[in-house]
Amino acid sequence: MLVMYIFLLILLGLATISDLVRHKIPNAVSLGGIVAGFICQGWFYGTTGILDGVLGMLVGLGLFLPFYILKAMAAGDVKLMAMVGTFVGPKVVLVCVAGTLVLGMVLALVYVMIRGKNSKDLLRRYGLMIKTFLSTFKWVYIPPENGEAGAMKFPYALAINAGAVLALWYFNIAILNVGS
Repeated sequence: MLVMYIFLLILLGLATISDLVRHKIPNAVSLGGIVAGFICQGWFYGTTGILDGVLGMLVGLGLFLPFYILKAMAAGDVKLMAMVGTFVGPKVVLVCVAGTLVLGMVLALVYVMIRGKNSKDLLRRYGLMIKTFLSTFKWVYIPPENGEAGAMKFPYALAINAGAVLALWYFNIAILNVGS
C-alpha cells in the first residue's frame, strides 16, 4: 500500500509543478496515472482492487465534473481527481474531494490576496451572484473583467495535492488508532 501512495504522491507532485509553471496538467500524468492506478490496484489487491479503483475513479470524476460543467474548474483538474480515485478507492477519495474543496478555497483566497489586483471587485461580483440567486433561485454566472483577481488562473493541482495528502494522513492515523 505504501508503494502505491508514494507513486500517487510523485504523480501529484509532477501535476502540481506543471500546473504552477504552465497552468496545465499533462494528460500523460493524469491519464497515465489512471492506468498506473489500475495496475497498482490489480497488482496489490487483484480484481477487488481494480473494482475499488474503478469506483474511486467514478466518484472522483463524478464529484468534480459539475465544477467543470459550471466552468469553475478545468478538465485537467477533473482528470487528476479521477486519477487520485483509482489509487485510493471510493471511500478515501470522498475525503480527498472534501479536503481539496476546503483547502482549495483557502489557497485560492491566499493566491488572490498575494497575486490579485482588484480583490474587492471579485468579492463584489460574487456577492452580486449570490444576491441574484437568493432573489431568483437561478444561478447566473458573471464573468470577471480583465485584470480582476477572479480572471487569474489558479493552479488547482496544488489544492488536489494538499487534499490527497490530508486524506492519506487522516486514514493512516485512523488505521493506526483502530486497535486503541
